[in-house]
This record gives sequence, C-alpha cells and structure tokens, in this order.
Amino acid sequence: MEVNVKAACRAMAVAVLLLSANGLGAFAVAASEPDEAGETTVRVVVDGRGFSPATVKAKAGLVTVVFRRTVDVACANEVVFPARKLRRALPLNQDVSVRLTVKEKETMSFTCGMGMLKGKIVAVESTARES
Repeated sequence: MEVNVKAACRAMAVAVLLLSANGLGAFAVAASEPDEAGETTVRVVVDGRGFSPATVKAKAGLVTVVFRRTVDVACANEVVFPARKLRRALPLNQDVSVRLTVKEKETMSFTCGMGMLKGKIVAVESTARES
C-alpha cells in the first residue's frame, strides 16, 4: 500500500486545527524553570495532535528541548528549527535532545519536516537579571 506523505501530513494538520478549535489542547502553553546551573529542560511530545505543548516559555539562556515522537506519521519524523538551520531526526518512541541558546524576548519556531506542524520557544527574562 502506497502512502501519499503530503496528503497524510495535510490530514494531520487539519486534525490538529480541528482539535485545537475544540479546545483539546494541541496548542497548550507550558512554562519551565531553569535548574541550578541555569539550564532549562522541556519535554515536547509529537503525537496525533502535533507538538504538545506547542508553545514553551523558558528563561533566556541554554534550553534543552527533549522531543519524543509517539505517532508513526512521516511528516512528524523530524524537527526543524528554520532560523538555526537545524534538523534532527525523531525516531519513534525515542527521546531526542536539542540544546539551544535562546536570547531574551526571542521567539524560536520549530516545525515538522514538511512545515505543517508548528511549535515555538518563547524566551522570557534570563536569570542573570534576577536578584
């Protein structure tokens, strides 16, 4: 059986939009705090609804995003950070860590390999300015 990858990704994107319109959380926002060393680690699941959470708020500085793909859909098999020209394969049911430095007030977008599923990291003030 042949699978039309673009059609499958479009169908998944439409499902994500429909689920989010019904308030089922595909576009949830999560906030994370840095550890003692100042590094923030967040977990993002790639499932039938897309990236969850789709928006992550983190302190500016070093951020590690741990992606886990739990659905066997072709367009979800990699994550792309376009502004950083960074691509990482997302093997099914395995953690993939991506370490990035995020500047204050920066919004860093990430997508699936075909650009149909989207997420972002929103940086807030760094811990260096806190007293």
